Amino acid sequence: MQTFGSGVLTPREPEVVRLILQGHSTPSAAAYLGIAQGTVKVHRHHAYAKLGISSQAELFSMASRHLAGGT
Repeated sequence: MQTFGSGVLTPREPEVVRLILQGHSTPSAAAYLGIAQGTVKVHRHHAYAKLGISSQAELFSMASRHLAGGT
């Protein structure tokens, strides 16, 4: 998962995305990263836009394809 979104996302955005994929909620991710919940939401929104997705389901699907060797 280290290369998921590389070249597209800022350094913080993949951290947020990885936490989401691990099952963290917004409050949990915020606490883990030591940032505000609103900041997590902004990073998540920007990452989704850059990846061309609009839901967590699409994020999981994209991550699954990435792990399987696809895009």
